[in-house]
Amino acid sequence: SFRGVGDNTDAAWDPAADGIDPAKTVSALAKLFRRGCHGSPAVGWCPIALPLVASLPIPSGGSNAMQMKVLAALWEGKEYTGGGANEAAVVTAVVETATFLLLRRLEDSGSSETGNEEKMSSDDAKEIAGYVFRGLEYYLTKSEDSRRDAATSSLKELCNALSRDLQRLDVVSDDTDGRKDCILFAVRVWFWADGGIRRVMLDSIMSHGDNGLVVERLGDVVRLAADGKNATKSSVGRLPPILRDCVSEAGANIVDPLSTPGSSEGSLLPPKEAEIHLMLEVLKFCGVSFVLNSAGDDPAQPTRDAESYILGAIVPWVVTLFSSSALSSKSAFSRDAYIEILCVCLESIPSLDDRRRIWASGLKDMVDAHVDLNFLTKAIVAIAKADDLNIVRCEALDEFAMQVGDAASMVFRNGAVRESGGVLDTMVDSDEFRSMRLLLQTFVGLSPVCSQVLIGEGVIQSWINVVCQQTEHDMILEDDVGSNVLLDLLLAVASTKSSHLCYSNLLRLTSQSWKEGGQIWTSRC
Repeated sequence: SFRGVGDNTDAAWDPAADGIDPAKTVSALAKLFRRGCHGSPAVGWCPIALPLVASLPIPSGGSNAMQMKVLAALWEGKEYTGGGANEAAVVTAVVETATFLLLRRLEDSGSSETGNEEKMSSDDAKEIAGYVFRGLEYYLTKSEDSRRDAATSSLKELCNALSRDLQRLDVVSDDTDGRKDCILFAVRVWFWADGGIRRVMLDSIMSHGDNGLVVERLGDVVRLAADGKNATKSSVGRLPPILRDCVSEAGANIVDPLSTPGSSEGSLLPPKEAEIHLMLEVLKFCGVSFVLNSAGDDPAQPTRDAESYILGAIVPWVVTLFSSSALSSKSAFSRDAYIEILCVCLESIPSLDDRRRIWASGLKDMVDAHVDLNFLTKAIVAIAKADDLNIVRCEALDEFAMQVGDAASMVFRNGAVRESGGVLDTMVDSDEFRSMRLLLQTFVGLSPVCSQVLIGEGVIQSWINVVCQQTEHDMILEDDVGSNVLLDLLLAVASTKSSHLCYSNLLRLTSQSWKEGGQIWTSRC
């Protein structure tokens, strides 16, 4: 065992006491690692690298020479692993081992450190830190090809290690509460500044950011940090300012889009998918007010910053990307990212009245621009869940619900008149019609995604009046295939235990269903 027996932990590394010769052991390990263990799958042997290095003895002077020799050999050996998953596994082992050495507590010799020992610790720290920088740069800039097959899981492990270790290193670097007895503390300013982590992140974005891969992977690192149990989720530390600068570097004016001369809400170009992903994760990790305020965290004015960003950037971007005039459809990931950013920014505003006012204004703008119904449905549900219905119920939502009800009734009546006895099957099965049905169900809490009523009783009465209106075409409003989604929904509402529909309205709905006949009459009445 490397750990010795009993209290005699040095005996394991004392050749005179029949222990292991550390110099020969390190030389053999370095030779083995330098050649990538001669073709043995790295995913199998890399997990032992950190325990081996941690077990190596530290001379009385505090030098990490032996540990650094193994670390250097490990990094060099990645070139002999054949790339892919094995190469990424080696880089993960290097990052984890380097982080351990930077964070390991120095032994207390009982006397203050001499100038030579202090310089040696700083030199060791900078050399060891270089492997963290290289590992981060490797992950951010490695070509797309290595994400295939088994390499994908190895890269995820590397991403997880970087996310976890950057948080640990940040906590330890705190000027007041940091770990002053580790070698990182003496070089903490250099480590996070332009010579270290900041340089790696910004240089990687500037050099390789055009393809979006660097920005996407940096977003993944921050996402794991924001979701982690040890995440600070605040602007405290040296990492948040760097991440805020990375967001600004990744997307031109993504933090302050109206700062560009000549920009206006109607002319804003939305960020790329990877950029909005990074922005979302940095907002979650650092806090909205800190990211949006270029001067730093300013809790005295959080409402102003979040409001201007929601109404001046997020809503215009949503209109550009998801309105009926959008040039191309966007991915579900992009849609969900914008919705989550909207929720995060709204949650950062302390005043309930302000949140309700901003939401109502943004919803009105999106409705007026004919934003996709699927997007609006998901946004309404997400905000309702995030804010416990406190802000989603508003006059703007009621007006929108009445518009959707009018449109649904008009679609049915126009189709029935054209076909003189039923709507076309293609109309019933269209994506837009299904989206309208889901949105109507969401309004009354009868959809799979929402069980709470979001609209007022006035909206229900408006729908009843629309469904039961008398026109010259009433005699041909037959509905064999059950396409009158609004009537079907109102009858479903009437059958719920929480329904407050009066007898007169129930009679009107039943009579209308009898006139139209078909599936709705058979199944509901």
